[in-house]
Amino acid sequence: MFHDASAAGQSTGELPSSLVQREDEIYFKADAPAALLQAAVNQVYLSSAYFSGLDYGVFLRALYNAGPELPDGIKGQPLLRFADNILPFNPDRRDLYKSVRIVNGEAEYYFEPVFVEVEGQAAQQAQLDFGEFVADMWVKGIRFGIDAPVVKEAIASGKPVRLVVARKLPPAPGRDAAIVEVSETSTARTRRACWPMAASICTLSRTASRRCRPAPGC
Repeated sequence: MFHDASAAGQSTGELPSSLVQREDEIYFKADAPAALLQAAVNQVYLSSAYFSGLDYGVFLRALYNAGPELPDGIKGQPLLRFADNILPFNPDRRDLYKSVRIVNGEAEYYFEPVFVEVEGQAAQQAQLDFGEFVADMWVKGIRFGIDAPVVKEAIASGKPVRLVVARKLPPAPGRDAAIVEVSETSTARTRRACWPMAASICTLSRTASRRCRPAPGC
């Protein structure tokens, strides 16, 4: 588990093998398979940590070969810089983030002013963080297609607004996109979407009934 930034940075041995940390910069190994990178990101997020200063374009391209092309400065390099640091995602911060509503393959999120409790004082207004937002969405099952500019603008404005914050990758030929239900024992939430490539990979049997298995990374 990544207990704090210094612990994460003491040795790359504490990080998944496909991640590298150098002087408060986090890199993907460019030659690592996408499935390995996805597993590495999942390990960090499930360790109650998040990537601060996240470059979501590079993140998306490395994990799913989607989104904007890599910048010329890092294209073809052995390491792909995608974040500033790995920081703890504390429970009091995670509580600031709401559940998402999934409608027709789109994830809707209601942004509103958020507050933190301070012992002996009145609640103080806080601000969401894009890196935390991505981490929270990942744990809730939204692992692809976050509209970074829309989310960042909503966070900066601090105004109440309901927005579509993510759209899943269109299904590949021969695959069906779907939303799956899973149980989350750590929270009261039980609805979850798995977005990479497709929510489930389904094949048709000879009797035309669907047989589904979870997509990799779900």
